[in-house]
Amino acid sequence: MSAISPDDYGCCFVEIGIGTYRSKPPKLVTLEELKRMTFDKDVEAYSSVYRFQTYDPYTGPILSSLLLDFDCKDLELARKEALKIINYFIEKVGVPEEAIWTCFSGSKGFHVFINRRVFGTKPHEKLNIIWRFIAEKLRDTLKLSTLDMSTFDRRRMVRLENTVNKRSNLFKIPLTLEELHTLSIDEIKELARKPRTVEREPSSKITVIQNAFDMFNLAMDELETLEKRWAELEPIRKLSTTSELPEWIKARLEKPVEEGRRNNTIFQLTVAMVQYGISIEEAYHILLDFNRRCKPPLDTTEVKRTIESAYKGVSEGKYSISPYSDAFVEFAGSWEQREFLIGDEPPLDAAGGIKPFIYEPIGDGWYVWIKDGKKGVSRVNYDQERKGFFLSLDGDEFRFKEVLLGTLPWATPPRQEVMDFIKERKRVMSGSELFSLIKKYFTVFIDLTNEWQATISALGVFESQLRDVLRTSLFYITFASSFGAGKTTALEAETELFYHGLAGSSVSDASQGRVGEFYRASWGFDEYDEFAGETSKALSRVGYRPGGHYIRWNPDKNQPDITDPYAVRAFTIHSEHEAALKTRSLTYIELLKSSDHRVPIINKYRRDIANQLTRELWFWRLDFLSKYEAGDSGDSGDASKSVFGELASLSKEEFREGLYRKHTKGFLPSEVRLLEALRGRDAELVHTAISVARLIDTPEIIDDLVAAINQKRLEEAGEHDARFLKLVDIVKQHVNNPKTELGKTEIRLPDITNELIEWCKQNDQKVPAPSTLSSWYRRLDIVKGVNVRHCKDGNYLLLDERVKNAIKSLEEFEELKVDDLKKSDLIHRPSSPKKTEDKSLASPESPLKETKEKKIELCSKCGASLNAFHFERKDGSILCYNCFNEWKRSKDAGKK
Repeated sequence: MSAISPDDYGCCFVEIGIGTYRSKPPKLVTLEELKRMTFDKDVEAYSSVYRFQTYDPYTGPILSSLLLDFDCKDLELARKEALKIINYFIEKVGVPEEAIWTCFSGSKGFHVFINRRVFGTKPHEKLNIIWRFIAEKLRDTLKLSTLDMSTFDRRRMVRLENTVNKRSNLFKIPLTLEELHTLSIDEIKELARKPRTVEREPSSKITVIQNAFDMFNLAMDELETLEKRWAELEPIRKLSTTSELPEWIKARLEKPVEEGRRNNTIFQLTVAMVQYGISIEEAYHILLDFNRRCKPPLDTTEVKRTIESAYKGVSEGKYSISPYSDAFVEFAGSWEQREFLIGDEPPLDAAGGIKPFIYEPIGDGWYVWIKDGKKGVSRVNYDQERKGFFLSLDGDEFRFKEVLLGTLPWATPPRQEVMDFIKERKRVMSGSELFSLIKKYFTVFIDLTNEWQATISALGVFESQLRDVLRTSLFYITFASSFGAGKTTALEAETELFYHGLAGSSVSDASQGRVGEFYRASWGFDEYDEFAGETSKALSRVGYRPGGHYIRWNPDKNQPDITDPYAVRAFTIHSEHEAALKTRSLTYIELLKSSDHRVPIINKYRRDIANQLTRELWFWRLDFLSKYEAGDSGDSGDASKSVFGELASLSKEEFREGLYRKHTKGFLPSEVRLLEALRGRDAELVHTAISVARLIDTPEIIDDLVAAINQKRLEEAGEHDARFLKLVDIVKQHVNNPKTELGKTEIRLPDITNELIEWCKQNDQKVPAPSTLSSWYRRLDIVKGVNVRHCKDGNYLLLDERVKNAIKSLEEFEELKVDDLKKSDLIHRPSSPKKTEDKSLASPESPLKETKEKKIELCSKCGASLNAFHFERKDGSILCYNCFNEWKRSKDAGKK
């Protein structure tokens, strides 16, 4: 027998397992040894999918062909999908038939092997992840429902060819492509009653196929990108956690349990250990030892399955354990008295009353509180006679309107970390440190390309966390994109960091108000355009100011229910019909299709990373509020007043007018630049940005936003095509008409539209679509229900100050373009014929030159239409705005 050369196989060790549940631990053998091994007909034998370079299967490079496992009770469906992927590789990728091997699994599926040599595969430490990337793309592209993704674990084992499956009494057998295509399922099963062999092309004759090579390298590039992003999260993953288990868990581990309690106890132990920062690998080691001491022990496979189920449930936020869970209650008494110090600290304030100190729920009726520099934990109890929740300590009694019992619907820190915080053993991160980490978190998980987008997302988090001191209108984060581009991922990533963040979909008006009040929740909604209630839509459009109530008639009480909701902080939109939401301030983030959103490693651990950040935010918030109330962090009281003075108590419209027209004294130069840049836009972003930047001492927030606004203005310049400018001119003529009385004169809106349409026809311009017209009217502050009223003969526009100011803001914007160009060191030519060329603006270092007066239609790089705004390089190429940005970033990176 000829030896198997390392050159042929690359890695020379495989794992072998015997038996249905592999009662004997798998052992490593060489390929030579495997070749010589024989198995009885009634023995079930398995081998690892991957081959290893060393005796340690956990380390070093691995090697294998691409295994695609189609598993389904409906064998005909599994066969059809196996043939579908085989045809794809033959017809689309160009893989020869001899490089594709197929097997009937002996039970309910088929295995398809694509020889690794067509991909040019070499040993790689994470080859299983590369194969998974390829399989996921194939699954999504070909819409495969039976493709089993579990074969991509590093130590995954599959049944050896020509060994029996005892459940079906059928063998795993090789099949030719013709047999797979022509034989019926019954005929295949008949062949599988005994072992068989099939002639196959020697692997050494199979060569690299270019399309397969490109497919493999694209997946490898994705893996490298993923690893870089994962490395960027290292500062977050290293956040301090308490790995020391509390006494009640230690006591449970020291005392094994009898039959009937084993599974539940191991499950609860797993949940508790995960809450205290124990990894699943450590949990395996600890709990397998615990299981061995139980009488009798559970099967090892069952223990591992229980641990994995519990770990998955905790990571999804389904499970939480306290010392009063049934597995631990016998050990909870002494721990409670020692750790929580009941009766040793001041009492908790009544919920909803005037707060003499700060408190925060941690579940099961327990609250952490801070007063006069002292910290403690206490529990509220129910008094049956008086029908209410009371806390009685040191002779004082406090009544609670409602108490949050049971597990809370948002992440809370492990109890041991809470105790470390109370006893001053935990370092609390600064707001500036957390802001930087949260920006990194959003950049990685939402796949953001601009730093300012991460800044805005982080601002949304801090505005939510500081809701008790930011007492004015707030702004929203809006995500929009096509299907599958990551809206839900973005929404979850944002909402998980909110103060009492809750994610929902199609929540009723009453639920939004009631749950928002009861939990003091920060909402995140998926698919905004599916909102059922008009109140929810109004809350999202207008915003929320403390003191605003939602009233709903309660037929049971025959009186109204009045709730004080905390409205939406983030939402996604699916359609384009809510264009107004996308143009609010800078809150609109367009998400692009990215494979990273489907990469299992990132999304698998996203919640873990978010939980770490949430814990740090939880401690930071309590620490900040305690200092703020004491006057150690700015002026005590309302942060809005300390930053904005008398403006903070004004209405939304008055607040905006005061910011943009009167200007409050005491702003820093960077804050003044932000005010000037945002002139004419919603005021919420200004308030939040300046307040948060001052409160957490992070002035770079303002700089990021000023840069963002400059970029957004350049983007919007491209929208000022001739049709829009004509519309502005038509409305301006009506506003400036001597006969017009602002606030009284009305004109028919269809007359303005028809005048624009007639102008377009006369000047060979495309007539704008109704949705485009609607967005243009909104940019002119022409809004239905505000200054547009509906009549039988059409809508009527009230010519008022809103419209006049909108036109003035647009004109000011046109004047600001020259200054923007000087700062950004680039030359542009807007489509407006009013603009004249200014050659003095060209920088001698810039590779751009002015665009001459000629009609440009397509970008030289991407082919996009250039109907308004573009750049011309010295080499003669014309770039659209997006392509120019890519070039500029690469140029800046080269300088660094």
